[in-house]
Amino acid sequence: NAIVSLAASTRGAMIAAGADRSVRLFEPNGGGPRHTVADLPDAVYGVAMTADGALAAAACRDGKVRLFTPADGKPAGEI
Repeated sequence: NAIVSLAASTRGAMIAAGADRSVRLFEPNGGGPRHTVADLPDAVYGVAMTADGALAAAACRDGKVRLFTPADGKPAGEI
């Protein structure tokens, strides 16, 4: 799947890549994805992360922003 958005924590602890209806979370030196947030309700158009990498957001085509914690890939809310 083509990556449409990429974000990193400013401390470089985590990288988020948005593609189709998923976000993959990587540790820069860790090889493959650490977690994948898959089957989001709509296409991901953008991703962002807090400076400390504790929270990530996926902006979706339906106008909602889905929040999740990169450490475990679990949902943390919706705006």
